[in-house]
Amino acid sequence: MATNMNRIMISVPADIEQEIEQLKKTRFYDKPYAEVYRTLLRMGLEKLAEEGEKEEK
Repeated sequence: MATNMNRIMISVPADIEQEIEQLKKTRFYDKPYAEVYRTLLRMGLEKLAEEGEKEEK
């Protein structure tokens, strides 16, 4: 595991928290919450990058 990680704190609305709870139960049941959030952040960043590439064309 990487040792050069930074801690951050975020606040999320209740509806997003419920969606994350459901996702944790169905797809990440054996993973820590940190992994869920890292995966979601990574997916969001990739999606934004893809959208940026489409706009440049």
